[in-house]
Amino acid sequence: MEKPVYKCWTKGITGASGEPTASLNWRFSCRAWFKVFEHRMECGDWIIRFSEIQNIIVYRTRQHFIPVTVLLVETEEKAYQFGFNPWADPIR
Repeated sequence: MEKPVYKCWTKGITGASGEPTASLNWRFSCRAWFKVFEHRMECGDWIIRFSEIQNIIVYRTRQHFIPVTVLLVETEEKAYQFGFNPWADPIR
């Protein structure tokens, strides 16, 4: 079994592109392990191959005075946003 290069707990939504905003989508978001492998990333049953990614943007913001990182990943078919706690370091 392939081991991830990086793994942390996250929540994610699909269908929201552009700058992250507070919305009900986050309340009902997918909560799962975010795993980065050599050629793909996974979150729950979402598998995003690096070769399919067209755009990635990292946003640093705050949620109720707590610093968070939001990763926007866009493929031709979908846009994903992943929200990370302050102690997570998914960008490395």
